[in-house]
Amino acid sequence: MFAQKNRLHTANKIRSVMRRGRFHRLDKGLQIQEMSVSGENKVAVIVGKKFAQSAVRRNKQRRILIAALKTVLKDKQQKYNIVVTNKSSREMVSYKEAKQLFQEKLR
Repeated sequence: MFAQKNRLHTANKIRSVMRRGRFHRLDKGLQIQEMSVSGENKVAVIVGKKFAQSAVRRNKQRRILIAALKTVLKDKQQKYNIVVTNKSSREMVSYKEAKQLFQEKLR
């Protein structure tokens, strides 16, 4: 998990990144909105009910995506506000796949 200071909390902050940020569509239904900022990285991961009705599967997918993002962002000099959404692919993305996809798009 990211520390409290590294999370996008309010809907307004998430909405601003969704509007102003660059959009990347990845494989397996993943989408990234990223906006360069000064300061610290801030992240929000959204996994909707269309992905899975089971909260256990949604939370597992959210934890995998957060862990992959954390490892990718710790090596980056550039700071981002990032919103990751998992659309209704119903296909779990592994840690290895997520890490590779994030490394390709967040250069």
